[in-house]
Amino acid sequence: LFAGDEKLETKPKENPVEEKTSFIRLFPNPNDGNVTMEYSLSTGNDGRFVIRNPQGVEVANYILSAKNKIAWINNDMLDNGVYIYTIYEGESVIETGKIIIVK
Repeated sequence: LFAGDEKLETKPKENPVEEKTSFIRLFPNPNDGNVTMEYSLSTGNDGRFVIRNPQGVEVANYILSAKNKIAWINNDMLDNGVYIYTIYEGESVIETGKIIIVK
């Protein structure tokens, strides 16, 4: 392209790199200790689902297989209350939230 005596250069648009994202759906919440988790881990590495009590003490730890897309988790040993869960993909935290147990 030319504008007067100056040449204007244009750069081709770069193709955006498609980012892979993780997907987590935890239900029901509140629950009676049995919870279903639908998930997709973006890196292809296994993940972990860790539950901690309000004092931060780990009370449960589950492996999330990268091959599976759903997990049924039984937390019958947990008392009624509010717990904090963290989902890891490799060593990265991908989600943290609350899970409520009401029996």
